[in-house]
Amino acid sequence: MLSASAPISRSGFPGRLTGRGRRAFTLVELLVATGVFMLLGMLLVGLLAGGLEIWDRGEVQREMNERAFAVLELLACDLHDVYVEPSFLPYPAWVSSDSTLTAQEKKTVAGVGSDFLVSLPFMRCGTDQLGRQWLCFIKMGREDNKAAADIADRRFPLGSAANNLVYVLYILDPDPTSTRIYRGVFPLVDGTASFQSAEMIMQSRDFVRKECVGLVDRMLHFEVRFWTQHTDTWDTTYPPKVRKNKEEKIGPELRWDSTRRIDSSFVLYESDPGLPRSGTRQVVPDMVQILLVLGVETKGRTVVLLADDVDATTKRMPVDTMRGFPPAPGFARVDNEWMLFSSVASGTLEIKERGARGTVKAKHKRATPVLFGTEFRLVVRIPECRESK
Repeated sequence: MLSASAPISRSGFPGRLTGRGRRAFTLVELLVATGVFMLLGMLLVGLLAGGLEIWDRGEVQREMNERAFAVLELLACDLHDVYVEPSFLPYPAWVSSDSTLTAQEKKTVAGVGSDFLVSLPFMRCGTDQLGRQWLCFIKMGREDNKAAADIADRRFPLGSAANNLVYVLYILDPDPTSTRIYRGVFPLVDGTASFQSAEMIMQSRDFVRKECVGLVDRMLHFEVRFWTQHTDTWDTTYPPKVRKNKEEKIGPELRWDSTRRIDSSFVLYESDPGLPRSGTRQVVPDMVQILLVLGVETKGRTVVLLADDVDATTKRMPVDTMRGFPPAPGFARVDNEWMLFSSVASGTLEIKERGARGTVKAKHKRATPVLFGTEFRLVVRIPECRESK
């Protein structure tokens, strides 16, 4: 017997009847349906966010690849045109009296009167005040440099080798707060803008920014390694030296001085300052490995910061976020110091090596940005390889 207080729907089950006799949703059913839709929405948002993050990483990587390949391709083309000539190159007399030249560089000047014969380094690589490498060399080709062409045409006959020579320089901005790499092309015979003391150029921010062309920004590291006649591995943990036995492993040279007389730290350095009267006996490496580390654009992105002050010996580096940080092992830069980290977990970097890549260990303050980037390597074989005797 049915109770009179329980309405009967047309389907024969008790429930709430609408005006047309249909059963409506209860409050519990509405809450359950809302919860299901919210859960599905959250899942869709998560999938969308993950897809956007993957797309964003792909765009960042594509942009870094384009910038890296632009620099590497330009460097490779320049190195393929390295000029090596076994005779002296004519040069203006101002070189002998230039006070910016080092004593050793002045010793490379020979001759009498106002016509000097100078043994210019066909290739040279050293470091600036911050320990960062620069590379310069002589190459064939004027590159539509009108100033260089005018000077060359006045001093040398058209079609001669010296008429088409230029001096190429690759250098990071002397300003330590900048991450731009520059390329300069100078006429070899221009006494005002050509082969000046490399050390002077490294210290002149105005010269670099005025006379050179900026290639790309966010260049966190620029390194050049040279394969000598004694080298058998690119691994820099093995020191460069002259081979004395077949068993030892010898790494690449990180400096270069083709004259073997200007840079005393060069592994093939010769202490004899005298110049032969015929031939320069300069050396050029067999291969050059170029290492670039490009950072990502930080505008609109999460910047990783130090979560606390650290001293020069700390091996555990606290950071405020791990978002976007590359997997271990890898390199990170704080101020001007590079660090090799072995693991990343719980907001802490486990540091394996402080002062990596030739930098100096230092103290760092809280909230200092922690920079990281992608490595790009390229090995270029030098057609004009010339070994030492």
